[in-house]
Amino acid sequence: MEDILQELPKLADKMKKQNIYGIRKAISNNYMSIPQIKLFFQHLQKAGFEQKLFFPFKKNKDLESILNILQEAHLIAGYTKNTSDDHFKIFLNYDINGLCVIKEMKPVSSVRQRIIINTKQIKAYLNDYPYGVAIIRTRDGIKTIRECWEKKIGGEFIAYLT
Repeated sequence: MEDILQELPKLADKMKKQNIYGIRKAISNNYMSIPQIKLFFQHLQKAGFEQKLFFPFKKNKDLESILNILQEAHLIAGYTKNTSDDHFKIFLNYDINGLCVIKEMKPVSSVRQRIIINTKQIKAYLNDYPYGVAIIRTRDGIKTIRECWEKKIGGEFIAYLT
């Protein structure tokens, strides 16, 4: 009987790892959920409105991909990784008048209504959003709509920024 009692905690840990209970777990710490992405864009918009030089946000691999896309499009000045507290320090870009370069941010997908586009629909979206940056989550990671068009892959339409 004592052997069984000693084995129960080990068995419970094993069951939790295998997710036998059917509880939905996050895929990994690298994956950002739609509410986390919306929260990031809200922080970005608020920091631009308050004309802050930078703002911190929790480090994540998906977020790093989004930041690389925004930096290549010159919508943010850059970012640094703080290894001590697991945060990115995101630096904003401003124009000559002191206004934030990012004029508009539209989160497209939501938790209840995910917008999935295939390779045939990407051309139509390219025509609809010619001047901004459309961000797509694909099986290969987060990419711009132009990169998806070049690689002929579809995915979830996350956000659009101008």
